[in-house]
Amino acid sequence: YVDPLEKGRFIRTDMICAVAHEEQLSELRHIAQKLGARKCTIEIKEMKKESSKAEKKMSAEEVKKMILSAKESSEQEVVSSSERQREGKFVSEFEGASEAQMPELKWFAHNTYIRDLIRERIEGINKSNYDVISISGSSISVISQKAAHAIDSAFGGLGVKGKASLAKQLKQEENKTLYYYVEF
Repeated sequence: YVDPLEKGRFIRTDMICAVAHEEQLSELRHIAQKLGARKCTIEIKEMKKESSKAEKKMSAEEVKKMILSAKESSEQEVVSSSERQREGKFVSEFEGASEAQMPELKWFAHNTYIRDLIRERIEGINKSNYDVISISGSSISVISQKAAHAIDSAFGGLGVKGKASLAKQLKQEENKTLYYYVEF
């Protein structure tokens, strides 16, 4: 797969999400360091909603009670859902610098909050001592679900199977939220 942010660079399709995740964390750390932060904390929270479907057989009496119909039995779909949460945390401490430098941006070049933080530090406009930025996984997705499905279909047509489909991996990444804490 060709990296959409860096033409000429190829990434194994089974590693797209992992490589993107590592690069995003590294870039956030780099931003904090270049802006003169004393401490940078990145928390990752993944909220996974799972649903399962089961069929429940109902007797005719139950069916009547539910005002469905007077058949001997009917089937009702029962959906149960649960949420799982995974977390990760990365902390970096720096000496802190009095003068901010412009960081190189790749993943967060279009993130308004990151750009505002950089502008504030570089221009010295009402500098904050502490910032918290929440970044949704869907806003920093490496590829679209449509493209992921197309890649999965192409591999499926070739008879190639991996541990998990790219679309499934991408969906997991979209369920993540990065919390970026920067202390100056």
